[in-house]
Amino acid sequence: MTETCVPLSPIIGLLVWSVKRGHGSFLTMEFGNPNLEVREPVVSSLSAMPKVTEALARRHVSIKGTWHFWVQDAVWGVSVGSKKCRYDSDNKVVDDVLKNLDGQRLIAINVADGTRELVLDFDLGGVLDISPLPEQLSSGLDVWSLHQWEGDIISSSQKGVISIEKRTMAASP
Repeated sequence: MTETCVPLSPIIGLLVWSVKRGHGSFLTMEFGNPNLEVREPVVSSLSAMPKVTEALARRHVSIKGTWHFWVQDAVWGVSVGSKKCRYDSDNKVVDDVLKNLDGQRLIAINVADGTRELVLDFDLGGVLDISPLPEQLSSGLDVWSLHQWEGDIISSSQKGVISIEKRTMAASP
């Protein structure tokens, strides 16, 4: 038996887009309307590496969804029809499967009873299965987090504890 993961319910019914594998087991995806995110240049510390100083000195512009879902320190697998991949699969295989997940509508989010496994089901047959890393079960690291555009952050730790960080936005001048 499974139950719906209620804190994630705002993204049910939305299209997933910009599904990308990151460093290690990281996986990111956007839901909802696009928003322009601009990070202005930052002056780095004197001890920063030259590459870091150079990167921080540039303005960075990106597109983020109303909801940004980030799988962090986790074991994950994606299947779309006969195509399957895992967090540790070859990059080419992962890119191919994620391309087929992109554009699907999220129809259900479930947590398997007695486990910390999260399963996201999509309308065109896509499934994303997320579990904590076995070697990290006692850590406080996040398995996944859902960031609302200029709003709250909902996250789940390796221990299965879900937390909500309320962010207050500074008033506009």
